[in-house]
Amino acid sequence: MRKQGTVTLAPSYSVTEGITNGKLARVYVEQAHIQQSLCICTRKSDIEEHPFIQYLKDHSL
Repeated sequence: MRKQGTVTLAPSYSVTEGITNGKLARVYVEQAHIQQSLCICTRKSDIEEHPFIQYLKDHSL
């Protein structure tokens, strides 16, 4: 059985608070193969690249 989900980026504090309050739960998945495209949108006027964007570029496969 194969299901697709949505990945959402959220501040770690919000996630930690949600787990503490019981609104979120941690789920461990073995042998997951995720293949998803990632689009990065930036402003043309930005002079410097944000460190997170550089991190994504450096660590993408």
